[in-house]
Amino acid sequence: MIRSGRTNPLLALAAAFCAALAGCSTVSDAQAERGNGDTTLYRAPFATVWNATVIVVEESSLDLLSANEQTGEILAQKGASAFSAGENVAIYVEPATTRDEPPTSVEIVSVRALAHQVLARDWGPALHEALRERLIARGIMPMGSSAPQ
Repeated sequence: MIRSGRTNPLLALAAAFCAALAGCSTVSDAQAERGNGDTTLYRAPFATVWNATVIVVEESSLDLLSANEQTGEILAQKGASAFSAGENVAIYVEPATTRDEPPTSVEIVSVRALAHQVLARDWGPALHEALRERLIARGIMPMGSSAPQ
């Protein structure tokens, strides 16, 4: 029997769920945005900046998914909360010349799990600030930063 003029609540919920999933991002989406994140240069060798960056991620409320020192890539994410469907973060630590000489660049790409979520956090500024403070405490000054154009 077909009812006219009434919407099945389960059907409406299923449609809303599917619509929400259509805009979902993953850590792979954050990786795909490499080159579009906030970047800061530090006057320190790769190993120093790498170790500090891993510690900063571990001390944040992000879940550290992987940290590959060979490629300089750190992947993290924040699960859903009352205010957000979550965020995906890719961080790239790269020596400007060689691994033993400064400067070292740190790029942070933060992508919302759902493209339309307004309250999702952009992790770039917070992680850069925490890293900056950690390195300054060790006498290492940032050389400069750039935001994506």
